[in-house]
Amino acid sequence: RSAGVHGSQGQILQPNRSLEYQRAVLDALVASGRPLGKLALIVATGIPEEAWNRTIETLREKGFVIQEGDARNPVYRPASDIT
Repeated sequence: RSAGVHGSQGQILQPNRSLEYQRAVLDALVASGRPLGKLALIVATGIPEEAWNRTIETLREKGFVIQEGDARNPVYRPASDIT
């Protein structure tokens, strides 16, 4: 049995994959120079949609990403101290 975090569809998200996804989201946000929404970030990074919630929540909890806009259609930008 593999050690990892279970995603919303029951698949196992390996810790190194989680870090890769977080880095990809941060890189995409910095490169864009503007806030991006979920769909734009998934397309830009290629991360699986089932990994999205865990990835963005972890980045927010760590203070690397700021969520803006309304709760239904938020956009995300990198925290000012990482750019």
